[in-house]
Amino acid sequence: MEDLPLTWRAASLDEWWETVMDTSRMLSEVLARVGPDDAAEIRAGAERRLADHVGRDGSLAVPSLARVALAVRR
Repeated sequence: MEDLPLTWRAASLDEWWETVMDTSRMLSEVLARVGPDDAAEIRAGAERRLADHVGRDGSLAVPSLARVALAVRR
């Protein structure tokens, strides 16, 4: 097992939001059930938590970690 440091990047918070909405089934389902005001509040909360990772140019670079494991059949 090995930990692999990664950086999740997006050109902007708008690009990040579009990508997350396309790739997160849970988020898509939640947003489909709430009104526009609640959806905006969800997005604003996410953006507040990501604020430390936004560059001066508006790009996003979020450090992350992938745990990689190799299994061998014997």
